[in-house]
Amino acid sequence: MKNRSLVRIIGLGMILTLMLMPVSPALAAGFELPSPASATTVKAIERPDMTAVSSALCDAFGIECDRATMAKGVYIDPTVWEFSPQWTLIMLGSTKQQENILKFVDGLDASKEKKAVWRSSLEELWKKYPVRAVETEDGLALTIVPEKSDVWLAVSENSALRELDEEIGRAMASSMDGEVGVRWNGGTHRWIIEAACVHNSVNETNAGIAGEHAYEPDWWYEGSDLEIILQRCYNHGYVPPTPLPPVPGVPEGFGRAPENCQMNATDAATAYYNNRLDDAFTSLGHSSHFMTDIGNPMHTGNLFVQGSLTVMGWNVHGAYEDYVEGNWETLGFNATVYDTVETEVWSNPDYSTRLLGWKTQWVRDPLILLVTLNYLTHGGEFHLEESPAIREITLWSLGETTKHTNGLVYYVIKDGIRTHVITATAGPHGSISPSGDVQVLYGEEQSFEITSDSGYTVDNVRVDGESVGARTTYTFDAVDADHTIEATFKEITGSGNEWVWSRDGWDGWSHEASWSGTQTGPCSEYGPVIVDDHGEHGIDVTLLAGSTTARVERQFTDASGTGWNTLTFVGLLTASDVPGGRWMTIEVNGQQVFAGTASQTPPGNGQLFEISVPFPQSDEVNVRISHGQSPAWRTRFAMHCYSLNLTLDNNQRGVAVEDAPFVIPDPASLVVNGTAGSP
Repeated sequence: MKNRSLVRIIGLGMILTLMLMPVSPALAAGFELPSPASATTVKAIERPDMTAVSSALCDAFGIECDRATMAKGVYIDPTVWEFSPQWTLIMLGSTKQQENILKFVDGLDASKEKKAVWRSSLEELWKKYPVRAVETEDGLALTIVPEKSDVWLAVSENSALRELDEEIGRAMASSMDGEVGVRWNGGTHRWIIEAACVHNSVNETNAGIAGEHAYEPDWWYEGSDLEIILQRCYNHGYVPPTPLPPVPGVPEGFGRAPENCQMNATDAATAYYNNRLDDAFTSLGHSSHFMTDIGNPMHTGNLFVQGSLTVMGWNVHGAYEDYVEGNWETLGFNATVYDTVETEVWSNPDYSTRLLGWKTQWVRDPLILLVTLNYLTHGGEFHLEESPAIREITLWSLGETTKHTNGLVYYVIKDGIRTHVITATAGPHGSISPSGDVQVLYGEEQSFEITSDSGYTVDNVRVDGESVGARTTYTFDAVDADHTIEATFKEITGSGNEWVWSRDGWDGWSHEASWSGTQTGPCSEYGPVIVDDHGEHGIDVTLLAGSTTARVERQFTDASGTGWNTLTFVGLLTASDVPGGRWMTIEVNGQQVFAGTASQTPPGNGQLFEISVPFPQSDEVNVRISHGQSPAWRTRFAMHCYSLNLTLDNNQRGVAVEDAPFVIPDPASLVVNGTAGSP
């Protein structure tokens, strides 16, 4: 199991202590703006415009707010957390649905006496500690703390609230089947990264790869439910350390989500640069998971209120994430993500994730409060879709998350895919294709064709300054560096009578192939082609029993008029299980000058051979090379041609050459793998 970011649980108490650290969401005025890295669409750090969110919150709490205050934001006064661990139950009294909350308490599975105590405690606390809205330079702070800062709830008051808190937790656990957080649902992760890929012009296939793997980090953990909860909190959460925005290069705050985002983004960028696209977009999906997690306000702190290690908090968390996924289309979340094309590119994904967390923490506590209120006022069920305030918080958070995720994709692909340059040049009297500076993706192959002008032939090919011989094709495999390839050519003269297939190719050669017998599948001519350092021509057949014949033919002219009388041929006759039926002949000007079977040497059975034979001197020479197989069956029968040389041997002048036609043996007389008969 992939487990790249498991937290080392040195002690549950230590981690829980860190989880409970209060962090103020207030944005201090007059901070110095850090300098972001240059990129296409970097924007300066600024106060998040909370107008739409604050308007919905003011309506939910029955507070009158002016526009300037709403733009700054509505937040929970951090001193509330110290006032009482059960502050949410007290602040719920600020709503107009107190009677509904008390009805919920009446419906809990507890004794009448207990429920009476809880009702009395709530009513008394709501009256004693009403919710107040205090204007600050950072926005509107909602508080229940008396003006004297040294006042806390009495032990007896907290005791009753704690019992009620735990009972609500049990009710939530029953309704939510004990789901374990902290995480977005998989669909939300996928939709955000796929949209960000589209915004960066990533093709559908690669965007799909990123989306397909975006959910996976949630399942990298092992252990008990409690251990998994703690690992997810640590690895998928981030609690900003101060009200000030984060500073590039200063990794402060609790939680590894920013580091995990950076680590996977680095892997993605490296793979993308090296043209390993599957790996690149898999790692991008993993990286986006940790960034989009921090786009969820509930991942930015106050985990005690969400959990208290009862199941209550995880169900508030899970209910909210189910709400987002379940209403993705109907409440416009999908449209917000796909319409948000603005890209925030910062120095690196680590910093971008921290900055996103600094933004979304502004709406964390109001969101927790609203979700809990929704549960209590609907008789123990979540109907979050009925809350305009929750919708506004979600729209704003998703918009900010998409901006940062757009920047994450840009970070991964901004340097492009690694390419190398092969510089291809050709000397006079020929060409190479493609030519010039040829861009090749890292790890790919690139082939070149070398063609000589009429009357010329390839003299030499040099790759990176080293000769690779005279050839008409060359392929660079798995390119991982820059290269050069250079071709030179020479004139074909009267004494220049050597034909080298790797150099000269099949130019001017005619060819044909035929077969006979019972055909049980496809049959076709093979080639002629150039393979590495030789030419090939033959037949691919599927026969029950039959025979094949293939031949190539070319005319040679000695411009000097002197002529030639000796032919030297270097080749290979592909091997056969019936070597006595594997034959070849060479004819010069219609006269057979060589004939043999694979059972003879030359040519041999699948062996490189060289033959030199005389023929009547002539300055016009027609050369025909034929081969075949009888019996033939299901395979390829080919001739490999390396070189042909026509020379004038004075010792052969006037020598008579008898024409002794070659007769193909009777297949019935041949031995097949030690057994007489056809294969």
